[in-house]
Amino acid sequence: MAATAHDRVPTRRTSRYARLAPSGVLAVLLLSCSTPHSRAPVVERSVTASRTESSRYETPSPTKTYTVRKNDTLYSIAWRHNLEYKALAAANGITPPYTLHPGQRIHLRTTAPARRPASSGATPPVRPPSTKPAAAKPAAAVPASPARSTKSPPKPPPAAPSKTVAGDWRHPVDVDPERKFGGGSKGFDYALAPQTQIRAAAGGDVVYAGPGLGGYRHLVIVKVSTRYLVAYGVNVAPVLREGEKVTAGSTVATIGGGGAAAGRFHFEIRDRGKPVDPQTLIGKR
Repeated sequence: MAATAHDRVPTRRTSRYARLAPSGVLAVLLLSCSTPHSRAPVVERSVTASRTESSRYETPSPTKTYTVRKNDTLYSIAWRHNLEYKALAAANGITPPYTLHPGQRIHLRTTAPARRPASSGATPPVRPPSTKPAAAKPAAAVPASPARSTKSPPKPPPAAPSKTVAGDWRHPVDVDPERKFGGGSKGFDYALAPQTQIRAAAGGDVVYAGPGLGGYRHLVIVKVSTRYLVAYGVNVAPVLREGEKVTAGSTVATIGGGGAAAGRFHFEIRDRGKPVDPQTLIGKR
């Protein structure tokens, strides 16, 4: 018996639903599997939590220190580490005459550590704003304007040529240096013949006379002023001693025998702890 049109319609609908049934079942299964226990954990990233985590792993950089040894002075320590002696003393709480002792630890910095104010734990009371009107300030008297002059003011005299504030400067020796200031050199380097006298470039106080730096056996540092320090690096025994006063032109050391090493001489000037070109003070030869 042939099927009627009424019988064929349900057949088409049934086949459409049959095709859709697998996707509907899959959606139900996925929905049933997504339980509260399978959700991704939520982590709170607040400002406080981030700062706590970062501070836990941050390691503060250690402060460099130096242990004072025999013959050291504040000036030689500052010189060795390219620091200004007054700033180094202030940062370590050392006052004149800057006495040090072996074993003392010096912080190699030129700024004092910041002091935190002591906290009592109590919150200071908040004062209510004052309702009292501020007293009116008396009006300032306006000075009478002076009469204008038709004449132009006199011209200032020409400025005098600048002079060295540290005193009388001169060359330490009468020969030209092998190496001048700049290009990695902090001063002048000389190769001197035997019997050559090294003279003080300026007068002042000997603040260090002891073991040398930078490959020299002896080092003499003269404090010319609170601004300038002068150093003489030699491989022969110097004449000057720590604590002595020296005048410009007086003998610092005399080159003896012993080969080329004995004639090596390093001359350096520092202005507030920084090396400067000696020619700016002693002039050119």
